[in-house]
Amino acid sequence: EGRKSLMALNPVKWLLLPAGMFCLALGFLGILLPGLPATPFVLLAAWLFSRSSPRFERALVESRLFGPVLRDWRTHRGITRRTRWIALFVVAITVGVTCFIAPVTDWLRWSVAGLAAIGIFVILRLRVIPS
Repeated sequence: EGRKSLMALNPVKWLLLPAGMFCLALGFLGILLPGLPATPFVLLAAWLFSRSSPRFERALVESRLFGPVLRDWRTHRGITRRTRWIALFVVAITVGVTCFIAPVTDWLRWSVAGLAAIGIFVILRLRVIPS
């Protein structure tokens, strides 16, 4: 009676938390799927967690996989040149495998190439910071 539930205190948190989980899932998929950039989704997940779950935000920022990129982004609003090259390399390899080796239809090849072009554009637009 004297204590309110967390949901009653801030129902928006209960919308932001699943949205953060969804963006983080897309970030993981972005590591594996060609043309789907991981970084923007991970940045968005961190922002959503910062407004919904300090525990998830802290875990994400301290993770070995995403933590360094998130800390660079928060500190300098950019990525290192090494991170940029790794991202471009991963896009090139996954697109190359999908378009030239994997048995996929032409529409899927063109879709992957188009999404990869968008991903490369996003990567190249990010500010490069000193290592």
